[in-house]
Amino acid sequence: RQGAGGGKAEGLFANTEIDERACIMIFDGVRQPNTIYAASVSRGKDSTAMLLAIEELGFPLDAIYAVDIWATDDIPAELPPMVSFKDEWDRKCLERFGIPVTRLCATRGGKG
Repeated sequence: RQGAGGGKAEGLFANTEIDERACIMIFDGVRQPNTIYAASVSRGKDSTAMLLAIEELGFPLDAIYAVDIWATDDIPAELPPMVSFKDEWDRKCLERFGIPVTRLCATRGGKG
């Protein structure tokens, strides 16, 4: 990665540019008590860029959340290549950031 003003990441994140000038500074450097710093991700390029910016800017990050869509209780609503991509993306996030991606999903019929 390059220094201030932008850079490139490696591996799964290799095609993601980081431009910290585009980030709005909302973290003042002091972790607030009883606060969880969480990111909600789609696993796309924008979510990837957000995580890389959080890392590069030194912002805190405690949790990463993603939503998976299911056709039924047992069958994902996505094709196998996409399911594999998401599994790999989640694994790479754990390796790079040390935070497992928490997968959220609604149960069939919206109950439970």
